[in-house]
Amino acid sequence: MKLQHDEKIVKVYHHHYFFYIWRALKFIAMSLPFFLIAYVFTYSFGNSVKITVNLVIGALFLALYAYDLTMYYLDTLIVTNQRVVHLDWVNPLKYVETQAMLNDIQNIECSENGFLSRWNFLDFGLFLVETASTRTVISFPEAPDPEGIKFFLTNMSRKHMRLEINKKEHAEAPLVTPSSDLYNLERKTESEASKVATTN
Repeated sequence: MKLQHDEKIVKVYHHHYFFYIWRALKFIAMSLPFFLIAYVFTYSFGNSVKITVNLVIGALFLALYAYDLTMYYLDTLIVTNQRVVHLDWVNPLKYVETQAMLNDIQNIECSENGFLSRWNFLDFGLFLVETASTRTVISFPEAPDPEGIKFFLTNMSRKHMRLEINKKEHAEAPLVTPSSDLYNLERKTESEASKVATTN
């Protein structure tokens, strides 16, 4: 992601921490059958063989989990002072970037787990942003506190729109400089002096 002119990152959202734990538990569950098979096939071998096989299986699943965790962590929702960007990492060398300009946001939706969202460790859900002109939809699943993200992004969008309106009004206002005022005053003084001279 490359920042545009005068663009600053305001907030970065990662997936809810509950799913990091959930994914770790899934990898542990997937590794258990392999440890069981290794135990059966190495039953008649010595302890050194059993330990080596178990270490290889453990290292393999740990590497797979580290890769999955890295990709999951890099999948982020970024809010800047100009836009909201979703970085969806496919692999370590490729990611899909979806963006929506703050002044183009038409609709923000979120879904949570009902009364379960009262507890922080279960306060997660789906966060959606829809734009008006480009018809872009940003979908960020397993977002932490979706209502909080919606509130924050709504305020950012309104603030950005107010700034744009102020800039537009300032640009359309007539430019009055001290030199032009001084020139008009001198012309008026000369005109009055001319009238006085004519009268005399």
